[in-house]
Amino acid sequence: MELTWFGHASVRIVTKEGVVIYIDPFAGDEGWYDKQADLVLVTHNDYDHLKESLMHKLIGDDCVILGPSAVRTHHQEVKPVWPNESHEIKGVKIKVVDAYAIGKKVHPKGEGVGYVLEFDGTSVYVAGDTDFIPEMRKIRADIVVLPVGGTFTMSAKEAAEVVLGMKPKHAIPYHWGSIVGHLDDAENFKDIVDSAGLTTVHIMHPDQTVQL
Repeated sequence: MELTWFGHASVRIVTKEGVVIYIDPFAGDEGWYDKQADLVLVTHNDYDHLKESLMHKLIGDDCVILGPSAVRTHHQEVKPVWPNESHEIKGVKIKVVDAYAIGKKVHPKGEGVGYVLEFDGTSVYVAGDTDFIPEMRKIRADIVVLPVGGTFTMSAKEAAEVVLGMKPKHAIPYHWGSIVGHLDDAENFKDIVDSAGLTTVHIMHPDQTVQL
């Protein structure tokens, strides 16, 4: 599989079978989004996780869009999902999981979600905007994509604690570099995770693709 980070919380995954999955298409140059979507996953309804012009560009006739019910109020084509649901679309197994903040005025429980994807014998956890919540302790994945910017989500240190508990093969820090969070956060996350020697951390630049 290949994974591209466009910046902030915007990710594209392409499976070995060629299924194109976008998560929260918003950040970066619209020209970078050069593959039409088979599946779009939206984590929540904040402006910085979904751009209308990108939706028009990416969505074809047979594209499936999933997201929390609040997203559907602005995008009627979205199929609403809730935590603990499971779906299988175009050979991709999708588990919807909780994502929320603790002790913050943003991201209340029930309004946002994360996703665990399974395909090609690989599992990928894309956390969305969340703190280190108790529900994460049950999640296992080969690849994890976690926010590290703090302020509205967990910090780099908290994200590293998630990785040290899950022990995935690969970890990618996101939700840093533009609206909130800095390169220092990603590097701090990497330093802590590297100290355990169990997980490979990929600090990416916008529009970078890694093969995993």
